Amino acid sequence: MSKNLLENFDKLTIWRRRGERAPHKPLLALWAIGRCLRGEDRLVEYEVIHASLVTLLRSFGPPRRNYKPQEPFWRMQKDEIWEVTEAHRVPEQSNGSVSPSDLRRLNVCGGLPSKIYETFRQDRVRAQMVAERLVDAHFPQTMRAAVLEATLGEFAFNEMALESGIGIEHSPLLASILSRRSRTPQFRNTILRTYDYRCAVCGYSFQFPEGYWPALEAAHIQWHSHCGPDISTNGLSLCALHHELFDWGIFTVQPDTLSISVATDILRQLPENTIANYHGTPLQVVPKRNCDYPAAKYLDWHSRNVFRD
Repeated sequence: MSKNLLENFDKLTIWRRRGERAPHKPLLALWAIGRCLRGEDRLVEYEVIHASLVTLLRSFGPPRRNYKPQEPFWRMQKDEIWEVTEAHRVPEQSNGSVSPSDLRRLNVCGGLPSKIYETFRQDRVRAQMVAERLVDAHFPQTMRAAVLEATLGEFAFNEMALESGIGIEHSPLLASILSRRSRTPQFRNTILRTYDYRCAVCGYSFQFPEGYWPALEAAHIQWHSHCGPDISTNGLSLCALHHELFDWGIFTVQPDTLSISVATDILRQLPENTIANYHGTPLQVVPKRNCDYPAAKYLDWHSRNVFRD
């Protein structure tokens, strides 16, 4: 496939009015790339695309009373990265729009053109790089991992990274995401579920939109880069702030009492109402099952190798 054709993903014509966000086309393109990577059908009925895109727009788009997935479904043809079957039979309105009822009545399908689809199937790294550029151009850093997971899927995303020796080297976003998340796709979900979707230190928990917990992360106690396994006893559910402080060794967790210890130098420097207030207190949230409690050997590793006391 020519480089110019791939660059069409970078040159999507985005609807603009007074600076309003319009992530409809990027989300639809990412959704289609995800289907390709998972080996699903290239062409999909409009009704399926309608429901899927509305779900994505509710999660990652601006709040609206009504969404119009028929607009990107129809108009993305002109960007040369989208194919619509039976397009010649669909009556187009004077403003270039089409009616969702006509798309349903005519059983219209849409998807990536076969040439792009086959290229991505054969070159997963290229598909990942296109997806990365899309999400990089249209979403902030804090939302990117969630958008990629919702469209490409965790399995496809991690499989791409592992299969390619060059994918991570040439993908700063991918490297950043994987450095903050486990190499096992289920690890984050397991840890968050084990801690009832709350930060073990401060109890923070906030679900928005449905199914997503922003700024809540699964932290390895013994780092993955140092042979820390992807198991529940080597994980803590932490908000983004306490995850970073934990990785910097600002505090650790005592294996016998599961209480928080803050480094002495930090206690001297930090004012009140900060991490210092948690010194000597037990974790606010612990697993319901004893078998999921943080293991002493991993907490010992963190205390010896990371904790700055």
